[in-house]
Amino acid sequence: MKRQTEFLVEKRDGRREWLRFTKLACSIDLALHQAGDEEGWRALAIAQCVLIGLRVRHGVGGPLRTSDLSSAVQQALLAVGFGRAAQAYSTAAAKQYRRREILESDRFGMRLRGPRWVAGLGLPEERIR
Repeated sequence: MKRQTEFLVEKRDGRREWLRFTKLACSIDLALHQAGDEEGWRALAIAQCVLIGLRVRHGVGGPLRTSDLSSAVQQALLAVGFGRAAQAYSTAAAKQYRRREILESDRFGMRLRGPRWVAGLGLPEERIR
């Protein structure tokens, strides 16, 4: 599918990208899968609902923030009765944020790594030490 040219997303690190429907649907599908739902079509339907909601709420203004998009996905998952999937979605987002923070700190030579940062992030052992 094509990217959604009406939504420019401002990432947490300041970059701007066009919203990709397939990327959004895949992340929703992963959250649904972690919550025990195996129906792939639901992720597509929820992603479409999120885009419709964003069009109504956000309009044609400036770039959409990643946190607004994440909040819209969590609200949509809760609205259709997938509370565990909403929790899995937010947990995955937090884990990804911590992973990026660790890799960025490693790039600048800072020592933010420790057991509480690395636990369950799936980083290679050589990157941790």
